[in-house]
Order: sequence, then C-alpha cells, then structure tokens
Amino acid sequence: MTHFSTATRKTAGGERWLLIGLGFILVCVCLGITGVAGYLVWRQSTRSGSQANPLPVLETPTPTFTLTPSLTPSPTNTPVPTDTPTLTPSPVPTETPTPEVTLSPSQMAERLAVVLQNEGVPEAKPYDKDAKGPHRIVFLTRDGKYHDWNQYRNPAWVPSTLGQVELVAMIFTVNETVATAHYTGCGKKKIIVSRVRINIRVALYEAHTGRAISSNDFMGSDPPSFGWTLKCGTTAIYGNPPPYSVIHDWLSLYVK
Repeated sequence: MTHFSTATRKTAGGERWLLIGLGFILVCVCLGITGVAGYLVWRQSTRSGSQANPLPVLETPTPTFTLTPSLTPSPTNTPVPTDTPTLTPSPVPTETPTPEVTLSPSQMAERLAVVLQNEGVPEAKPYDKDAKGPHRIVFLTRDGKYHDWNQYRNPAWVPSTLGQVELVAMIFTVNETVATAHYTGCGKKKIIVSRVRINIRVALYEAHTGRAISSNDFMGSDPPSFGWTLKCGTTAIYGNPPPYSVIHDWLSLYVK
C-alpha cells in the first residue's frame, strides 16, 4: 500500500509543472500576436497619415538672368565737307647770315692790336694748324699798327674780313751794335760812331685767342767797316735787314 501512494504523488507533481509550462507558452504566443497586430495597425495608420497629409515638396527656383542694357551710342551725322581746303605749308624761317663788314687795313689793325697783349678777338677764326690752309694772316708793328710788309704777302694769305683772320704776326726791328769807333766831328768835337746790324724779330699769335704760337729772330747783314773819314753828322753805320723772302719761308710753316 505504501508503494502505490508514492507513485501517485509523483504523477500528480509532473502534471502540475506541465500545466505551468503550457500556460507560459500560451502567454508568450498571446504577447507575440498582440505585438504583431499592434505593428500592423501602426504601419497602416502611418501610411494613411502620409497619404492624407503629404509633406510639401520645395521646388527649386529656376534662376532668372537679368540683362544689363548696354548703351548704344546714337549715330551722329558726320558733315560731309563740300570743299576740301588745300593746306599750304608755311615756309620755315631761315637765319639770314649777317654779312661781315669789310675793314680797311688800318681798321683791321686796330681791331687786332689786342692780340699782341695775349687777348683774343672773338670774331676771328680759330686757328688749326692741321686743317687745310691757307690760314690768313695780318702783319702788325710792335705798337699794333699796320705793317708795311703786308703788301708783300701772298694774295692767298690776305683776309678780306675780320672773320677770316687766323694769325697775327708782330714784326719789329732789333738793332744790334757790332762795333764802335771814335771820330772827330765837323766841329772838332769827339763823337762815337757805331756799326749796327739790323735784325728782325717775328712773334706769331692766334687771332681768336691771343695765344702765342711761335717766334723767331732773323739776322741782317753785317754793316760796312769803319772808313778813315765819314760824312759829317754820321753816328752809325747800318747793315741791311734780312729779306722778306726768308721770313716768308718761315711763316709758310704755319700759314699753308
């Protein structure tokens, strides 16, 4: 009897746990069904709401181009000339050279006298020895007067105006006493008589600047010897000056 009772209690306990498990499964199934149904209802309502109140679609505005008007100049009427004037060129003024005044020999000598003091004459032509000659020249005395030897110049050396003068030659005489002697004069008075050689000194200047270029001494001939008697009133016996031809040859080195 004791063995039967125990088996009956075990069977009753297993059935109870089986019922509990079935109940748990049933609850889970109900929850799952409820969840699926709720999801379907939410989805359906969402679709209905979307169709009832659609979201507005923003249209992208089409850009519009604003044309800036350009100013078109109004055509102007160009007057058509009826007569075309002929332009006459104006003559270009030319400088008229001032004619140089021709000076007399004495006037030219007066203007050139300052050259002997190493002062230039601006109107005179500058001297260039290497340039083609002739380089025109004027002879002056030691005190700036017109020398008589100007008449012996080569015609090509003679300037006609002050602007043609390049050289000035100062010519003067240098008396050299060679010897002296005592004589009894006509009045029985003792006198001294000298023998004198006449030399010529030439100094050459540039007329434009007054610059001294060169100089040279030309020796004359020896004076005659003393005689036993002399003409009454004689105080010196002179030789001859050097010929102009010798001075001309020396000047040619600078004039030609």
